[in-house]
Amino acid sequence: GVPLPPEEFYEGYPQIENGVGMLRSFETEFGFGLEDLDGMRDAICLPRRISVATGVAAYGQMKRLCDALASMIPGLEITVYEIVNHFFGETITVAGLLTGKDMAEQLAGRDLGDEVLVPENTLRADGDLFLCGMTPCELSERLGVPVRISPNDGGALLTALLGTNQDTPIYDASRPGEEEVDQHE
Repeated sequence: GVPLPPEEFYEGYPQIENGVGMLRSFETEFGFGLEDLDGMRDAICLPRRISVATGVAAYGQMKRLCDALASMIPGLEITVYEIVNHFFGETITVAGLLTGKDMAEQLAGRDLGDEVLVPENTLRADGDLFLCGMTPCELSERLGVPVRISPNDGGALLTALLGTNQDTPIYDASRPGEEEVDQHE
């Protein structure tokens, strides 16, 4: 793809809610997180194998960021999956309009590792359902691994990838009676 313009180009991100500058902001936040990586190393439980689901539009950037992080942490393996939007149509390429149904169908049968990270903006505003009506716990059940909801922030993604962010919701269908797993146990 085309390289992103520098951060100054976005003039403080006045249109970020419309998606303008979102990728650049995300990359900048991820970079700040990388600067703090040495302070987080002791909290990382390795080996760790994780999968990331994202839309077509962000796939290249997400793969590049995840590959860079994995190269810095021996024992961390990250696989990024590009999910095509069949629910709304293949011309819809943003992660925010991905559905649980599309993720379940396209990730089924794959070795997803310890958990799958899913962008927070794939859920309704209440955070309980994907746009197709599936719950994150149902997605976990269909995939056979826990599903972690990753905030739309590059630094939060980095800590979710490392498993050090205790504030990101995890849904694990293998733990009956628990929609969301309490990470502070």
